[in-house]
Amino acid sequence: GGSVTAVIFDDFFRKLRLKSLAKHGAGVVFWAIVATVWLLFQGQLAYSWWDSRGQGEGISKRDSLWFAYISTTTVGLGDYYLQPEGMFISDVFSWSLVFLAGFVFITTLLNKVTEIVNAHFPDATVLLKDRLASTNPWTSKVQKYKKLNKRGIRDIYELVEMMDDVDMDDVSRLKATHRKKEILLRLLALTQHELDVFSRHGEVPVSSYCTSEKLSTEEELLTNFLDFTRKIKDQLESKKSDTI
Repeated sequence: GGSVTAVIFDDFFRKLRLKSLAKHGAGVVFWAIVATVWLLFQGQLAYSWWDSRGQGEGISKRDSLWFAYISTTTVGLGDYYLQPEGMFISDVFSWSLVFLAGFVFITTLLNKVTEIVNAHFPDATVLLKDRLASTNPWTSKVQKYKKLNKRGIRDIYELVEMMDDVDMDDVSRLKATHRKKEILLRLLALTQHELDVFSRHGEVPVSSYCTSEKLSTEEELLTNFLDFTRKIKDQLESKKSDTI
């Protein structure tokens, strides 16, 4: 529940152009505030409930906050609880929703804390796999391509997110588009080199991926792209010769 909530709210923050709240550090602070406010609300609600049912004798607001904490974190020590004899049917549903919401807020906070810990302290199992893979020349090359591909895809994702900003001026958008083109070209060259390595290693292309129709479409796209690039190059060279 916490991880799903974090993903949904991170996307919501990005759409509202509040991307800073989607970052790990700011996310921890935000969800810590949300969880704390909800625990305070829950404690006050419990205090009012006991008082309205005539069962609040000897229970302070501090005790109500303790009850809210142990109930939301599912510790449930049993020192404070909602007496069943004072419960109505509506209380069963309303308190279930209150506890569930508090549990989701706390698990979302813990999920954000886990993201920070994982970012600073990588999984030892993953590190061991990478070290073992690096001892095999063939696997080492595959891991190298994997890292380079991940880096290029991450750069593309960041550019696309940046270009989603409706207030972005045309000059910045044009620069970002050219940057995206450079990254895609680098990924294309990397992919071709990776295919060459597979071919030298003895891996033959799967026939379903290399049909004549698919290769023709690929050839047409690359030809059109190359033609456009040549036109831009000719225009630049023409302007350069005019200035001379």
